[in-house]
Amino acid sequence: MKKQTSSLFAVAILAITLGFSSCTETKTAETETVAEMATETAPPDMDAVKAKIQERENTFAIAQAAGDVESLIALFTDDAISMGNDQETLVGKEAIRADMEASAAKRVAGNTVSFEVSEVLGSEDLVTEIGFSIDKNATGEVISKGKYMAIWKKVNGEYLVYRDIYNYDAAKK
Repeated sequence: MKKQTSSLFAVAILAITLGFSSCTETKTAETETVAEMATETAPPDMDAVKAKIQERENTFAIAQAAGDVESLIALFTDDAISMGNDQETLVGKEAIRADMEASAAKRVAGNTVSFEVSEVLGSEDLVTEIGFSIDKNATGEVISKGKYMAIWKKVNGEYLVYRDIYNYDAAKK
């Protein structure tokens, strides 16, 4: 009888110990899940994202004015798609590079472009930008204005153009 009571006592202790450890593990898992959810649902600082995208657009404008195709193409993902004004859709970095090379060859020395990021939406890793562009000649006279939308994808910590579409405003009559 004493041996049977000792065995029952040992089984009871084991059951209680297992019960407590499973509660502890569940609480830890629940705590980790809540922490992960808080991290995932924290809204990105879109003002900081907008400032970063504006920096990228400024880099783009400088490279475009210089005809620096390598710096321009470095701002695009490998699978980027560009839908430009009055042209066919360009799919992939190499198609975009060929178009940039042709544009650079025709670029008038002294002409500049500027981009103004008007709005950004989305997440920190995938951002839709809405913006406006102004092209000026060497004397600073505005020669065209346009608008665009770009989707920027964060790749290895840097924003790269994943998709873009742009067109120029109609000439004033």
